[in-house]
Amino acid sequence: GIWATGDLINYVPKYPTSADRKVDLGLSVYPNPVTTSDLAVKFKLGKAEAVDFTVFDLNGRIVKAIPGRNFSAGENEFRIDTSRMPGGTYFIAVKGASEYCTAKFVIVR
Repeated sequence: GIWATGDLINYVPKYPTSADRKVDLGLSVYPNPVTTSDLAVKFKLGKAEAVDFTVFDLNGRIVKAIPGRNFSAGENEFRIDTSRMPGGTYFIAVKGASEYCTAKFVIVR
C-alpha cells in the first residue's frame, strides 16, 4: 500500500499472496531484449481496475515499483522507463485486484 512520512510518500509493492491467482492476462513485453530506453507492457483485463507493476532482478530485489494505475477492461499498454536500469535479466509482475501475471525480459546495454 501507500504510506506517507512527512513530505515523503512511499510505495510498498503488493506481492502476490495465496489469495491471488496467477492467470494469463495476455501479458507481453517488447522489445525483448530491450535496447532502447523504455519497455512496452501489454496486457488484457476482464474488468476496469487498478494495476500495480513491479520489476524484480534475478535476486528477487525490487528494482522498480509503480503503484495502482487505473486501466479499462480489454487490451491495455503501459510503458516503463528502463534508461536507468543496468543490463541484465528481470521479471515484471503485473498485479490487479486478485490476479497477477509475470514475464521475463532482458536489458542489453
